[in-house]
Amino acid sequence: MKRRIALATVLLLVTGCGHAENSLLLLDKLPDVKSIHIHGNSAFSEGTLKGLMVLAEGKWWNPFKDHKYREAQLTTDLGAITTFYYRHGYLRAQVLNYTVRETKGKVVIDITLSEGEPFTVKEVDIRGVPADLHKELEKEIGLKPGVPMDPYQMTADRALLINLLADKGYWETKVNAGAQYPETLKDQALVFYDITLGHRVKLHDLTVSGNVRLNDHAVRREISTKEGEILELKELSKSQTRLLESGYFYDARWDTTGLDSVNHQVDVDFNVRERPVHWLEGGVGLSSTSQLRLSGEWGTRNFFRTGTRFAINSRTDFDIAGRVPGAIDEHRTDLVWNLRGLFGTPWEGQPNAFYRYDPQVTVVPPPLIPPSYTQQFIGIGFNARRKFGDLRNQLVFSLENQWVWNQADSAAEAADPQLARETYTQRLVSG
Repeated sequence: MKRRIALATVLLLVTGCGHAENSLLLLDKLPDVKSIHIHGNSAFSEGTLKGLMVLAEGKWWNPFKDHKYREAQLTTDLGAITTFYYRHGYLRAQVLNYTVRETKGKVVIDITLSEGEPFTVKEVDIRGVPADLHKELEKEIGLKPGVPMDPYQMTADRALLINLLADKGYWETKVNAGAQYPETLKDQALVFYDITLGHRVKLHDLTVSGNVRLNDHAVRREISTKEGEILELKELSKSQTRLLESGYFYDARWDTTGLDSVNHQVDVDFNVRERPVHWLEGGVGLSSTSQLRLSGEWGTRNFFRTGTRFAINSRTDFDIAGRVPGAIDEHRTDLVWNLRGLFGTPWEGQPNAFYRYDPQVTVVPPPLIPPSYTQQFIGIGFNARRKFGDLRNQLVFSLENQWVWNQADSAAEAADPQLARETYTQRLVSG
């Protein structure tokens, strides 16, 4: 019995290997494309049309590119050529016929086209909107009088109109797009968009989901539209951008499927995916100026469970060449607290504090005594920022106060009278 099982296993393995080998050989049996010829084209060159195809002629200087002939790919390539013609106004373009013949183990492809005359847009008519909206929508659409008639662009313009009106709160909008080709207008098209505007929709119920460590407030403060207000698509997009820029979330998406067309209101759910709350970073570096540098940072995105970000970062440069009296060339530690939605406003606040230690030695030619001094800084500050418009424009204001302690020798005090003061205060206001 065991011998029979062993023999059957061997036969199965041999049979399987044979099938695997044959399946690999099938790839080698595909013939190479020797040449592609396109006939009947006058509007576009043969090179332009060949560039739309995945199938390509074999070139001696590019032996690594796949030049195998596949029938299914040829069908796809012919569709790409006709689509290219349609997008340039040649709505009558078609592939009359194509032939594939084999010669000396390679394939020669001949394609014959009929282009027809191109259509251009005579007029674009947007119906069903007030005059002020009409002008705005007319500027945004891609199809305009005088351009080639592109049915794909007409479909894209329809989707664009729906989104533009949703930007203004018209979530119930319906747009019917079409084109007419009157015989009296030779090779010209009349494009129309029939719009049923509907009512402006209000945000009824705003919910957030996906947040585990952060409370709902950390999500809601980034969403500009409030319950009871007109819901604009552009404000949802801005809210999504703010959520991602906050650094708290990997992803943020909204769902507006709960549209109530009777009461003209919609429920919105913002689903977020949180990033880790805490982080710890460290680094080591070498340079010709600072020589050896050690740096580190610890931070949290949920400081005392308030949904605010707090970080401590420190950097120390060590002098291993003996240029300064001690081993430390410079040290700085910063404490930064980031407050988004400051006091319920669109402003972002950032209190900060720092300590800095900086010894200095001025290089002078001998026998002069090199001036040396050490400065220590303690500073506190506050930055405020507000983004507006498309979120790439912003206003920034900054306040900073720092106390300075000097320890300088007589040579340094003589070179810089400011160092003669043991302590003093500096203030900075900027905007």
